[in-house]
Amino acid sequence: MGSVCEGSLGFGLVRSLLKRLDGEIDVRREAGVTGTISFPELPAAETDG
Repeated sequence: MGSVCEGSLGFGLVRSLLKRLDGEIDVRREAGVTGTISFPELPAAETDG
């Protein structure tokens, strides 16, 4: 992931949330910075309303 905003409060909050929800972040530096956040899918039984 490198050092992209690692010292910022916002990035720290995002990392904390991702850790609690088993999420992931992919940060890429190509013509700017792009961050893609993903979370695991819930089983179908848990998503029915």
